[in-house]
Amino acid sequence: MSSVQARFDATLSRMDSVLEQRLRREADALEREDAAQRRADATRAREDADRCREIGELYDPAFAAFGTQTPQPVDDERPGRYRRRLVQQAAGQIAGLARPRGD
Repeated sequence: MSSVQARFDATLSRMDSVLEQRLRREADALEREDAAQRRADATRAREDADRCREIGELYDPAFAAFGTQTPQPVDDERPGRYRRRLVQQAAGQIAGLARPRGD
């Protein structure tokens, strides 16, 4: 093998090594970002679940007045959406009282 070929091969080998190290660093950085995002998502899910529980407790007396239990939040339901759903269901029960019965 000629010296030019040997130098060329050595250069390519160094470039491969540099690129491999760079890719490894980027993959590690992406993994750290993914882990941080998973932690943030889990924290938000716990906070949302706690807030939904609090909202449900606030609406318990209103639903108890109609002889029903407060509906539970759907998995991953945001607190605002849960509150809207409870208000809509309570309003439907109130509207049902206003309708005349066909007794």
